[in-house]
Amino acid sequence: MAFARAVSTADQVARYRKNADDLLIAFASRMVEQARPVIEWEAVTVRIEQAAARVEQKSSFAQQVGQGLVATAINTFVLIMLALGIRLMGVDLLSVLSQVG
Repeated sequence: MAFARAVSTADQVARYRKNADDLLIAFASRMVEQARPVIEWEAVTVRIEQAAARVEQKSSFAQQVGQGLVATAINTFVLIMLALGIRLMGVDLLSVLSQVG
């Protein structure tokens, strides 16, 4: 740069700098355009892997089985309580069904 300042005018140095800036910008743009498909593919792959990991953490098979067992136990308890309540009120469901059928 010292040599360019010594033998060139200020306008020439400014032109050299602008040309260098333009070349660097063109080179960077080309590199980005060449790398864009790889970057996009990697970004999508990472997002899919992260989503799969979140789904896996939220609903593992063992956790789903446990939730199913709890739901079944609650449902069974409610049905037993309903049947006992109906029986205590004096309603015999079997005689009602035999009269309907």
